Amino acid sequence: MLLLEVVQRDAGDEKHADYGALVRALDALSERPPDADCPYRDLRAFREEEQPLFFGRDAFTSELAAALVGASGSGKSSVVQAGLIPVLRARGGWAVGILRPGPEPWRSLAACLLELIEGEPTADERVKRVIATGELAARFADVGDQPLLEFCLTQLYARSRDGTLCQAAFEAIGGVRGAIVQRADSVIDAMESEHPGRAAMARDIFLQLVQLGEGSEDTRRRAPLVDFDDVARALIGELATARLLVTGRDPGSATETVEVAHEALIRNWHRLHQWLQEDRTDLHQRREIGRATLAWRAHGDSYRWPDERVIRETAPMLPRLGSRFELNDAERDFLGPLAADAMLALLDEASTPQALRAQIGDRLALLPRGHPRPGVGVGADGLPEIAWHAIPGGEVELDIDATGLWKRWRGRPRFQVAPFHIARHPLTIAQWRVFLEAADGYDELLRKVYSWLPAFQRGSDNQPAGNVTWIEAMAYCQWLSVTLGFPVRLPTEWEWQQAATGGDPRSEFPWGEWQEGRANTVDSELGRMTAVGLYPQGASAQGVLDLTGNTWDWCLNKFDTPSDATLAVDARRVVRGGSWGGDRHHARCASRLDYAFSSTATTISAFGCCVFPPSRSAEHRSSDLCQLCFADPLEHRAAAFCGRAAPRAYAVG
Repeated sequence: MLLLEVVQRDAGDEKHADYGALVRALDALSERPPDADCPYRDLRAFREEEQPLFFGRDAFTSELAAALVGASGSGKSSVVQAGLIPVLRARGGWAVGILRPGPEPWRSLAACLLELIEGEPTADERVKRVIATGELAARFADVGDQPLLEFCLTQLYARSRDGTLCQAAFEAIGGVRGAIVQRADSVIDAMESEHPGRAAMARDIFLQLVQLGEGSEDTRRRAPLVDFDDVARALIGELATARLLVTGRDPGSATETVEVAHEALIRNWHRLHQWLQEDRTDLHQRREIGRATLAWRAHGDSYRWPDERVIRETAPMLPRLGSRFELNDAERDFLGPLAADAMLALLDEASTPQALRAQIGDRLALLPRGHPRPGVGVGADGLPEIAWHAIPGGEVELDIDATGLWKRWRGRPRFQVAPFHIARHPLTIAQWRVFLEAADGYDELLRKVYSWLPAFQRGSDNQPAGNVTWIEAMAYCQWLSVTLGFPVRLPTEWEWQQAATGGDPRSEFPWGEWQEGRANTVDSELGRMTAVGLYPQGASAQGVLDLTGNTWDWCLNKFDTPSDATLAVDARRVVRGGSWGGDRHHARCASRLDYAFSSTATTISAFGCCVFPPSRSAEHRSSDLCQLCFADPLEHRAAAFCGRAAPRAYAVG
């Protein structure tokens, strides 16, 4: 200030501003590292050994009761440690322990008491008291700004000469509220300048050390150092040296910890505010994963989040945070598989448990673009996307004893099968819905004629369309034939059996001998229908899936007279493949069962489609298409056809 007076006298007022800026810059550059004589503690609380430097609150200390409550930053820790504790020690008869509760408060208390019992460590030599005076005292009146004031004074002291705090230095560091912001910004900018990318690393460290307020202010959050990798821990050490972070050790668990130096930094640092604003919503959810994981591990699967929340909310959030806040092993187990590729890979592993397969099926249906594998959903043209598999021709023997109606047969009935194509999966709910919504579909073929209404589909889009009658399955095939331009129909049971065995009559199941985990039967203990395609290991030789378990498949022919595949509604029809409620006996390739149209026990049945010949040529005329031949008086028997099933496609010429 004396230099400015000389400049103003000799150079005039017009040069005063320029010289003033120069003097302030030089003064700011005179900063030196803090030494043991510095009477200020920046953002740290005064400790007991620093009692000679703590003054001005004697009256409050003398009135202090057993509990001290106050706002963050009001000096609670300092008045206790440097005010109350020395008074108690002077009176004698007091043993004093200092602790922060941490995540395990009782453990922390036990460790603190143990230290008192075993004896306290020798205190370091107390620092000398240095009192600096100046004209700035009048500016430091707000008790609520004590942490900022202490930090500001520490910075001023680092620029002082002979204990004198200068106005120019005060202005250069930004005053009481600007000092901490300027200091934090300068530290981060210097790190980024020296090593590009470190500012982003520092951002992620600070974000993990802030407890997000929900209707309240954000506060500090202490975190174990082991939560950070080696590179982050090295940066934490630098930030601690710069007094922006504080490292320590939890007294209960002996775990090394780190936290923000003071909540004043959280309240006043604009850059940190911006970081928090950018990621606040995602950070809230990321923290919630940790809390929910602890509850799940303590109380079991009833505390697991629904698949809808995990796939539609959590899964999109995690990529936005990237690798910045990695999940730990427990959190990964809690959330389960998230990415489509990871889920499909798990399905391809034979060791994947049945319950996890069912969960994956539910989650695949929740993906933004639906089930990712072909043959399950609807194509870009809005039509059912059916994946066809070629089945070789051959001879099939039905599992029917030569008794009763079959006495005239010399053995079990045999049928020749010409090559054909069959759908990879039973028809799914998504593919069935296209028929329901088409102008020439269900409404035209069934509702207007017979006043029928389709049964409600309770499953997800990638599950088989259940609760479909044989008549509805036939109507679907008729509509699909016209829509695709080539004949599609239900398979006969010998065609179905040929597809299931892959042409090898020795195959008891599509994959050969029975093996657990290859089909959804009662043995899986799932107790429900699941998505299609969850058992790749249960595929037939030609790659057809879901031929056993999960849902029964409607067949074209009659049960009592298998050779009769006429379309009149006058007999019980064959279903094949077993279901989730049936045992492995019904899941055999040769097992056959019948359902009447009036039966209500077919709520677990489905249907697939076949095509023969596998041509898409325009030579197929509409007269060649599969036509329904309803026998009178069908229009008067709509209520009787409440038995429900669902189809697998097959087409004929």
